[in-house]
Amino acid sequence: MNITRNLLHEWYHGGARTSADVRHLAAERLGLQLTAEKVANILRDQIPLEQWYQTRIMQAIKAAYPDAFVRKISAGVYSEKGFPDILVIIDGRYYGIEAKRPFVGKPSPNQVATILKIRKAGGVADFACLPDEALEVIKNGTKRD
Repeated sequence: MNITRNLLHEWYHGGARTSADVRHLAAERLGLQLTAEKVANILRDQIPLEQWYQTRIMQAIKAAYPDAFVRKISAGVYSEKGFPDILVIIDGRYYGIEAKRPFVGKPSPNQVATILKIRKAGGVADFACLPDEALEVIKNGTKRD
């Protein structure tokens, strides 16, 4: 059996977060003995780029909150480093979602600092790999009132 993106997402939903987790699950559930290098290659080949996750997160938010203002914040030479990828406003409340690739995406120190500043200012901000995580950020953020 091949280790596909869908299988990796299923394992991620089940709590797997590291390449060591993938290696363990491949052995336990598929009987595959994989080297760390092989797991790294699988993750590189099967986990789409961050843009793929950003698009799906935005689609999920728009479907769940049709009246929400949802925008992708473009990164570039003139943009502020660390700002969350996705800006969402629902009923006047700001939500910042920083999309990361499962297993391989790591927050930068600037991203962590910016998310903490947004929270301190009263906004809601967090990291999300999959659409359901982003929806949970919004759901939990609305409970803070």
